[in-house]
Amino acid sequence: MAEKNTRSVNTFEENMKKAFTELLVLYMLSEKDYYIGELSDAILQRSQETIVINRPYAVIMRLLEASPPYVAEIKRRESAGSRIRQYYSITEQGRGYLAELLESYHKYIPAINAILTSGETV
Repeated sequence: MAEKNTRSVNTFEENMKKAFTELLVLYMLSEKDYYIGELSDAILQRSQETIVINRPYAVIMRLLEASPPYVAEIKRRESAGSRIRQYYSITEQGRGYLAELLESYHKYIPAINAILTSGETV
């Protein structure tokens, strides 16, 4: 009996999103400080409604727990309805990590495009 192929375009997109999430979060935080909901909305808007960060707290927690941390909680503000918003900022170590991620991105994306544009079409 042949195995069923469980790969799909959705799986591919999820894997790409996972690969780029830290890069995108750090990039956005390099521009300004955000609270989680605002950050997710900004990424969604800038990606023309393509990239949805489903678990932004998990991403921020990974970046906070890095040693040394790549982001820091910088302030808490009370918003309407007495809801507390935690704002995050990129650290100097986070800026270094972002630079490395961007270098890798700028290396691989053109290489992938070269492969896809120089071969036979499907």
